[in-house]
Amino acid sequence: MKKYILLFAILIASCSAPVEEPKGSGMWAGDENETFIVGSDEMTEMYMKFIDAHNNRDIETIKSLEAEDIRIDVPDGSRIEGPDAHAEALNAWFESGADPKWNVFWVMPYVGQPSEQTWIVGGHSLTQTIDGEEVTTVQMIDAQVEDGLFKWAIIYEKQSPNSE
Repeated sequence: MKKYILLFAILIASCSAPVEEPKGSGMWAGDENETFIVGSDEMTEMYMKFIDAHNNRDIETIKSLEAEDIRIDVPDGSRIEGPDAHAEALNAWFESGADPKWNVFWVMPYVGQPSEQTWIVGGHSLTQTIDGEEVTTVQMIDAQVEDGLFKWAIIYEKQSPNSE
């Protein structure tokens, strides 16, 4: 009988435990109440599919992952707007002989609270041939995802140190 009373007490206590909403961390200057929580691994898979499509020169897959009004801010300060403009820029790059290759080394999806905006930040090395020499840069991409598509990407870059 004591076992049943103990079991009943545990059952009652577990049913009344409060459910807490996820508490975010960090800050954003645009909204003092905005914090961030870890996002879904589905976003990581989407990001990896996007990068793999770049490595495979699969322009159609790249475009299928982009919103019609995608905006891409590239390291030189210029901006690419729209999937067609992005495809045109990539095709020119791929055909230039630079043979760019991306190697992802970290990815972190995150979601704003309370805005629920989904973002993903990732780092990778980019190796390409420039003037006959293999050059590697390190890039970070911060990308907004809306309705399952990349909406805005900001690409930051730094030269890798010489390995000599």
